[in-house]
Amino acid sequence: MKNPQSCQSSSLSVYDGTSDESALLGDLCRTNRRDFSSTTNSISIVIKLVNREGFYFFATYLSIFTSNQNVELYCHPNYMRLRISPWYLLSLGYSTNNIFLNDPQCHPQVVANWLEFYIPYDGCLTVRQV
Repeated sequence: MKNPQSCQSSSLSVYDGTSDESALLGDLCRTNRRDFSSTTNSISIVIKLVNREGFYFFATYLSIFTSNQNVELYCHPNYMRLRISPWYLLSLGYSTNNIFLNDPQCHPQVVANWLEFYIPYDGCLTVRQV
């Protein structure tokens, strides 16, 4: 999108939310910036093309959610990693021996004093929506 001629008829815009009515984070024809951070839990990418010839798009993301010091969620392109403090679960009255996702085969591993789930987007009964 650095070619000025392609920007006359095409665009690639990044929004801070679930639609193109959200706040604009950047338009690749108008900025050299290529890293965007969302203040919401969603980013929308809107591509408008007149001619697709030679067009290639690639994006990677890393999302980190920390609601407190007891739960962490890391979102990667192909999986999520959820870390939960065992002491936090015990304080809520849950047994750490009987914790699993919707799929009983998806149990956590103990990693550095955390219960850690590895959740592939195509496993553990997760559903991918596009």
